[in-house]
Amino acid sequence: MYLDTFWQLKLDRALLKPIKTPLSGFTGDSIDVEGTIVLPMEVGDGPHRARIDMEFMVVNLQCAHNLILGRPALEDLEAIISMKHLCLKFPTNDGIGYARGNQRIARECYLKLTRPAEREGQRIDTITAAVAKDEERPHAEPAEEVEEVPLNTSRPERVLRIGKQLPQDQRDAILLVLRSYAVVFALGPDDMPGISRQVITHRLTVDPASTPVKQRRRYLSAERRDFVKGEVAMLLSIKHIKEVKYPTWLANVVLAQKPPTFRMCVDYTDLNKACPMDPFPLPNIDQLVDETTGCELMSFLDAFRGYHQISMHEDDAEKTVFMTPEGIFCYLVMSFGLKNSGATYTRMVAKIFRAVLGRTKEAYVDDMIVKSRQASSHADDLREIFEIMKEFRLHLNPKKCAFGVQGGKFLGYMVSRRGIEINPEKTHAIINMEPPRNVKEVQRLTGRLAALNRFLSRSAERAIPFFQIMRKANSFKWTTECQVAFEELKRYLSSPPVLSKPKAGETLFLYLGVSTSAISSVLIREDEGVQKAIFYISKTLREAELRYSPIEKTVLAIVHTVKKLGHYFQAHAVHVLTQQPLGALMRSPTSSSRMVKWAIFLSQFQIEIKPRPSIKGQALADFVTECTARETAVANPGPEPDDTWILFTDGSSAAKSCGGGVVLISPEGFRAYYDIRFNFRVSNNEAEYEALLSGLRLAAGLKAKHLKIKCDSKLVVGQVEGSYEAKEGRMRQYKQAAEELLKAFETHEITQIPRAENAEADTLSKLSSDTPKHIFRIANIEELSMSSIHASPVLYIQQ
Repeated sequence: MYLDTFWQLKLDRALLKPIKTPLSGFTGDSIDVEGTIVLPMEVGDGPHRARIDMEFMVVNLQCAHNLILGRPALEDLEAIISMKHLCLKFPTNDGIGYARGNQRIARECYLKLTRPAEREGQRIDTITAAVAKDEERPHAEPAEEVEEVPLNTSRPERVLRIGKQLPQDQRDAILLVLRSYAVVFALGPDDMPGISRQVITHRLTVDPASTPVKQRRRYLSAERRDFVKGEVAMLLSIKHIKEVKYPTWLANVVLAQKPPTFRMCVDYTDLNKACPMDPFPLPNIDQLVDETTGCELMSFLDAFRGYHQISMHEDDAEKTVFMTPEGIFCYLVMSFGLKNSGATYTRMVAKIFRAVLGRTKEAYVDDMIVKSRQASSHADDLREIFEIMKEFRLHLNPKKCAFGVQGGKFLGYMVSRRGIEINPEKTHAIINMEPPRNVKEVQRLTGRLAALNRFLSRSAERAIPFFQIMRKANSFKWTTECQVAFEELKRYLSSPPVLSKPKAGETLFLYLGVSTSAISSVLIREDEGVQKAIFYISKTLREAELRYSPIEKTVLAIVHTVKKLGHYFQAHAVHVLTQQPLGALMRSPTSSSRMVKWAIFLSQFQIEIKPRPSIKGQALADFVTECTARETAVANPGPEPDDTWILFTDGSSAAKSCGGGVVLISPEGFRAYYDIRFNFRVSNNEAEYEALLSGLRLAAGLKAKHLKIKCDSKLVVGQVEGSYEAKEGRMRQYKQAAEELLKAFETHEITQIPRAENAEADTLSKLSSDTPKHIFRIANIEELSMSSIHASPVLYIQQ
């Protein structure tokens, strides 16, 4: 199918499925496919018609007809062709169908086809994945209105962009600096001598064991040949390339669309496979954004063909050979598409700007920003940066730079003195998005959500309905649950939060949220009594994590947050605000090995567990309200209807401590927590019985009439309900004591449950003597001096 036909059918390009295989003609020319699409098609006329779904490959070519039926389509139709009779016959449900040709229309198509082809809409070569990634990364740009001012009054065509809202004195000071350093601005390749080879060169470090690859020649349209010819002539004139004979490596030229023209690149796929990865680290984007936020003035810089300002190492230059219609050449400067080019550029920036990086300048590869905490110092900060550029011969593109603005887009975020804001283009892309119609569109939606994770409260939980659809790729169905989640997401993004940046030395706070299939957290700071969000974190639980108890999921949320935001936890003390008794549990010697491992990991940071206070921010209040409801739903099954009480019990016996946990839920949903400590030695089964007996005494004292008991000990449950026989003497005594206490209730039911559903009682049973005082607000402490089967216990209630 031709692209013009595709547009005439009013189809959306988003429906196209990507395909990398080009189409080749008998002349050897090839054409890249825009994508494939499956459409319902009806063939025939009159009552005899065949209806099938056909897959079309869409190509950007001008042609007299609309589409071509290939052999797969003819096979699906079971068609027979008669060229003599200009007829196509095929079976249908109602008999034999016919599709007849028309000589007049065929002649018109032939005449159109033999006319000189228009140049518009010819082949566009694709570029390698590495180049595409560089091209798609959003570049820094101002968010406010700017004006153009001449860099030199004698040459008015040389202009710069400067913020319109600048006070006159600051504007004059910045203009003076810009005009004093006009030498750092390049209007063309002739103004760009490049950085000295003594400073840096780009090395390929090709594996000696790799075999050189010579790619098969690809053909370009006339328009693209003319463009490549002009680029080659320009690069030869400024000595960025040279001609090569008898090369060992050989690659094709590819053109990337860069309206209104192209960018010439080279397909270095084979060469890149032979090169090892440069481990030089790229800066952390979140840290760069934080460091840029809160500045009064900024300037956004863009290097003029930044990669071409770095020379290739002499030993590696002839490995970058590429073929053109005019000959074979190699690059003498670092080319787009080479592996590790981003790492080399980052190394160059780190080397020459070492004195100012982090203080007045931030950079991510070729995205650079000059920042000033005080607007009055911005001109001096620019002067310092320009002096370094002048020394090392790094040149800027004046058309893409902006000076003296109060905020702008940097690394996909909106940064300003106010804080970190979401890029409105990214939110509008989701808000204006129609409900997905296939798995590919769902993938596009989740990809857009991933770019907004820092701003999204409970992002993993919001996306769970979409993830479930992608797991069923063969049976796509947009459900009501998906639509509700989609609309809720749009409502949230209509008024997204403004994130804050922490100040040095201040204490931060962490709120946690747990659901059955996801964990979430939000890191906040307090500013004049108001809590402001710094970062939202969320994670979908997988496999074994889904079986964790609610308390284990809560600790996992802390661990996951620390791993993601380690730089915040290293620089600040953090108070984890939760109603769960996490501190005592992680310090308990009876905790599971998993919990001990997490506790050891967290011990390297200044983390303190505190009870959750009142919330002083609406966005955080919403987060806590949503997460608290889910925590309650996961951790505690709801109360039974009518007047039934529910009792959860658990016992624990360890070398250093023995105890029991009791959770009693009233018919109205109120909960009573008891931590029972045994001052005598008991076995595990005896500890389970002691916890059960304590819970029964508590329920009887509160006048409960109908009781449901839930315990994770199979032995205790079996003996009490009579399915197991109590043969050992002490077990018989415990069973008799339980049966005696059960007589106080009109009805009772005892059930054995998995340990994961008994998390609260299990936690209470393992609390040690060094339990923090704030735990007393949650659980009463009861001490038993002797076994319940020997004497009445002495109770010490601490409140």
